[in-house]
Amino acid sequence: MAVAIKDAIEVVAPELPNAVKKAAKKDIDGEIWKAIQGVNPKPWKSSDHDVAAAYHIARLIRNAYSHAPFAPTWMIHPNLQGKVFAIADVVTLDTTGLHGAPFDGRHYGGPLTMFRFCRFVRTQILGDEPSPRKVVPMPRSAIYQVGDMMLTQVDEIPSNAASVEIERPPDGSIPLSGGYVLKSGGKANDGDP
Repeated sequence: MAVAIKDAIEVVAPELPNAVKKAAKKDIDGEIWKAIQGVNPKPWKSSDHDVAAAYHIARLIRNAYSHAPFAPTWMIHPNLQGKVFAIADVVTLDTTGLHGAPFDGRHYGGPLTMFRFCRFVRTQILGDEPSPRKVVPMPRSAIYQVGDMMLTQVDEIPSNAASVEIERPPDGSIPLSGGYVLKSGGKANDGDP
């Protein structure tokens, strides 16, 4: 998600990649800040409340991971503390008391909320048309994997099936190779094949 957020910022601030190259590990944060400051209109000052909220939420989530990806922590600028950023029916982030706290996806709604948030940004802010959903047909037959065996139910024995003579135990089960045993859900009949 951090990469997608970075790409979205690059769409808004096309000079960002050049700023990072120009900095060459010296004051990268400063160069990135200058590139973003040069963009007009600024996404965080947008007159569209949803654009501004989306920017703040995405940036705050990204910042939580940027300095410690394996132990993310909320790093919230003093001007953004104690505020609620929300996009109706999509995502809400209340920054009250989060600065310095361990990151928890439940603070903004969790992984499914992130999915809805990404979709909202793509369709409502970037203007992408979502591809129509494809109906995936249900499979005609079920295949079950048991260990290294693949099983499927058939209505009749295929004509090319090999015949095998086995002695069935008293419980009616069918011993298979490799220590596997096939058991019926009901009682075995003497005439069962």
